[in-house]
Amino acid sequence: MISSTHSLLFALCLASGATAADPANPPSKVENAVKEADLPLLKITPQAEQRLGLKTAKVESKKMPETRAFPAAVLIPLAAPDGPAGLAPIPPGTPDDFRKVAGEQAIADGAVAAAKATLTGAELTLTRAETLAKAKAGSERALDDARTQANIARAALTTAETQRALLGTDVAAALKSPRRWISVSIAATELARLDTALAASVKTMGDARAAPLSAKPVAAPPSATPSSGTVDLFYEVEAATLLAGQRVQIDVPLKGSETPRLVLPWSAVLFDPQGGSWVYEQTAPQTFTHRRVSVLRVTGTDAVLEAGPGAGAAIIITGAAELFGAEFGGFK
Repeated sequence: MISSTHSLLFALCLASGATAADPANPPSKVENAVKEADLPLLKITPQAEQRLGLKTAKVESKKMPETRAFPAAVLIPLAAPDGPAGLAPIPPGTPDDFRKVAGEQAIADGAVAAAKATLTGAELTLTRAETLAKAKAGSERALDDARTQANIARAALTTAETQRALLGTDVAAALKSPRRWISVSIAATELARLDTALAASVKTMGDARAAPLSAKPVAAPPSATPSSGTVDLFYEVEAATLLAGQRVQIDVPLKGSETPRLVLPWSAVLFDPQGGSWVYEQTAPQTFTHRRVSVLRVTGTDAVLEAGPGAGAAIIITGAAELFGAEFGGFK
């Protein structure tokens, strides 16, 4: 049975009086075709180049990890930047959670202050006891009691400080910090495919032109959802613009990505009104031509190309939009 598509093609061939095997009368042809090598050249003056502040970078051929995209959420971490992240509390998710942790921190801060005051008093008592003992005006038992109380006060202070450290960074300071954690839930069966030791790439939703953020993995407290068979991975970024609870996309590297790819800075890529992607290549001093590229994916601040200029080509990474406007009339 002939499919509808094959029937349509057969009918078109009959209508045109040609068959697919007739090279002299093909069913379709391309007119006014332009080869990439024949694309127009844009030449500017040295003064214009200096005014635009044009900067170039070379297209590189290098190994770029393939990634898997996951939805993720932004959290404000309470782990101290220089402390053990694995012992910090899970970042609060709601205003009530923040208030609860802030209250617990206030109680712990009070316990530390009280322990310090007790230790100060115990050390003063010990100093007096030692002075009296040297002057033969105090008993050895009083000196021993003072030493014991001082040791107990030191132990109490250590305990109070440890308990306070487990509650993480002060909530008020954390809310002012640009540090953010990205929490992503991943099926346990997929973990073996992911290279969780490498940095991931974070993109905000709804803004295709926003530069991706590089996120380093952190050893956060173990977190999982047994009912859904998922485990949580955490990454850290510096981005004050990300809000707690905001949904983002994170691209996690896959293991075994060894194929070299053409790579250039993401800032070099332009988009035309039809969605086509282009870059400007510098072919000579003050001479440029636009080249079509096919972006396979974006990793961090790099665009990994499926097709485009070869390795070593000089690509405009700053000022490309101005060149585009100068060539097609968008800028004066």
